[in-house]
Amino acid sequence: MPFVAVITDHPEQANLLPRLFSQQAITVETYTYNELDLVPQTTEVVFADYNGSQLQTDALILLQSRLNAAPISALIHNRELTVVTRAIRTFASDIFHPTGHFAEDSAEVISSFYRLQRKRAHSLAQQKELHIKLKNSAHAVLSPKVKKVPNTIQKIEQPVLILDSDNRIVGINSAAQLLMGLSEEDVYGRRVEHFLMLTEDERKNIREGKSFRGEFSASSFVEMSVGYTITPRFDDNGAMLGAMVIFKDITEDKIRRVQAEKSEKMQTLGEIAAAISHEVKNPLAGIKSMVQAISVDLDPKTEMYQYVNQISQEVSRINKFIEDTFAFARHKRQRIVKIAVPEIIDSVLALLAENFKSSGVQVFKHYEPNLPMLRVDADQIRQVFLNVVMNAVEAMNQANGGLGATEKKLEITAHQTIVFTGGETRPYVETLFHDTGPGAPSQVLSKVFDPFFTTKSSGTGLGLAICYKIIHEHHGQIELLNRRGGGATVSIRLPVLFLSRFEDKLKDPDVALATNASQNGAQEGNRALVQNVTQEIKSREKSIAESAVLRS
Repeated sequence: MPFVAVITDHPEQANLLPRLFSQQAITVETYTYNELDLVPQTTEVVFADYNGSQLQTDALILLQSRLNAAPISALIHNRELTVVTRAIRTFASDIFHPTGHFAEDSAEVISSFYRLQRKRAHSLAQQKELHIKLKNSAHAVLSPKVKKVPNTIQKIEQPVLILDSDNRIVGINSAAQLLMGLSEEDVYGRRVEHFLMLTEDERKNIREGKSFRGEFSASSFVEMSVGYTITPRFDDNGAMLGAMVIFKDITEDKIRRVQAEKSEKMQTLGEIAAAISHEVKNPLAGIKSMVQAISVDLDPKTEMYQYVNQISQEVSRINKFIEDTFAFARHKRQRIVKIAVPEIIDSVLALLAENFKSSGVQVFKHYEPNLPMLRVDADQIRQVFLNVVMNAVEAMNQANGGLGATEKKLEITAHQTIVFTGGETRPYVETLFHDTGPGAPSQVLSKVFDPFFTTKSSGTGLGLAICYKIIHEHHGQIELLNRRGGGATVSIRLPVLFLSRFEDKLKDPDVALATNASQNGAQEGNRALVQNVTQEIKSREKSIAESAVLRS
């Protein structure tokens, strides 16, 4: 069944095109310009609202390069010649002018769809023909003396490429074929530059027989980082034969490196914040005391009293910022207790009940049965959940335009999951907070947990930074994601087994004194949990894979 992606920031347009395509048995999904990275590679045709702006132009050019053979039809409402010309010159394969009349638009959009389908089929045929020519020419220029990869290389578990002196691939083992998603016939004789974005300096290093390292990102079912090492190959007489490329999955290493850098950054900022808080707080207290002393002798009706009162309010505001900064900087000793996540969530929701009522926010809770108890600092985790919920309510209240008219809903889900970390699986409890707000721009997502970063006019930028610090100290994970279709999701994962700061053991005196039998029973229970959740993950992946096959 054909798959069509509709790109629009206008809710009324988001309803029109799916209705037109539904009569033709065509699958259609709608995305905003902030969700272009969600458009699947299997997309055959794209219809995009276009107003001629440079931002939309750049976004659609990038989308076209990523989707390769999927043509784009520009939906232009104002019929300006400059907008039409710009669309055709940059990215558009077709132009569609919606009239607002369902019958006319239906006929025109379906005609546009089939024109784009023909163009896509022609483009794919050209690519296939070019691919065959390239492969044939590559085999034609290969030296008959070149040998394929030896059996010893084939047996290596790491992905390996063998290059000749002209940087052409003359050998590839099975692991490299699996990594690249290509067969030996697809890559044999092609230059390595077709697969690795090498700089001029790196190509020079290969020519001069120097070893070097690099890395790139690859996507299969999940995003992964791949590192590679290129080393020269020499014969017995010292003449250079070419090079060898060895790949390694460095996803976990990169994640740990980023986390270490972030932790170091947090620690440095904490020390700076503590120093500033100490130096500023004392003079600030003196200023406030003198202002209060002056205000005692002033008539509240005078202009001077209003000035002094305004000074007092500003001092209080600065003091609040200093207190937040000091809360981020100081290390508070954790008071670990056994508690269930639903208990923490319910206490937060009870505290904000009046806030929900005045804001018109509906709250929905979904707790998986038999959730394990966690060993956490309940007050700190409650502070994190409170901050996340208040941010969600504020985002829904500030939403404007079409999103502002939607129903305000906050959906909170708590369930067991498995997190692969440190080369092994660990049981976690994940809490998800889904809201119907506007979401966050893509350029903001990577910075929301940085100290002093804020998009609010009166914010300090420390709320989510403190949340990140607390969850990190509990050996957990916190993440902010945009929801497909609008809104945002905050995911908080906390380990079922409490990890001390110094060793990967249960920090529990009862556990330390337990018998071997009880320890074995706990291990069996954890192993059963891992097996059950892992089986569920495999089942979901199988369903996703089957859906992808049916769609293609």
